[in-house]
Amino acid sequence: MNLNEYQEKAITSKIYDDSVAIPYVVLGICGETSELYEKIVEAIGYGDDADLDLLSKETADIIWYLAAWAEENGLMLEDIAKMSDSESNPTIADMMDDLIKYSGQIAEYSKKALRDDFADISKGVYPASKMNKTNVSVANLLSTVKSVVTFFGLDFELALQQNINKLASRAARGVLGGSGDVR
Repeated sequence: MNLNEYQEKAITSKIYDDSVAIPYVVLGICGETSELYEKIVEAIGYGDDADLDLLSKETADIIWYLAAWAEENGLMLEDIAKMSDSESNPTIADMMDDLIKYSGQIAEYSKKALRDDFADISKGVYPASKMNKTNVSVANLLSTVKSVVTFFGLDFELALQQNINKLASRAARGVLGGSGDVR
């Protein structure tokens, strides 16, 4: 499954109102990135006993929000991914730093967009003046998440498919909203 196929399937589980799309998605990116960061710290600390399944789920959760970002802005995630200018072969310490850096950049650019261009954002239009910088940070965050997946020997496409399966199961049971993986 490529990123565009994932985006098309993932967005069907959208539960937020269009009027709050941009802030909701940005907060989701930041929240899920912090959860992945915590899972990396745990995985490093536990070594062979690390719960890599949870780490895989967190990576897919971030990708869901990145796909939602692309969707809300009329873009395809594969196209955004091509904008990445992040380094190749980073260390795990670099990856952890980059998770914070890129999610922080996305939050900062979006905060300024909300401040300076609220009328447009409330209509679902992210300002063109901030779009490119934000998309580069989205691309770099995506690249970093992929690097984390590779570092821990996980399968990126499998993580995406498992996320789609999880969301479909939740939709069928009427529990897309809520908190935590056990719903």
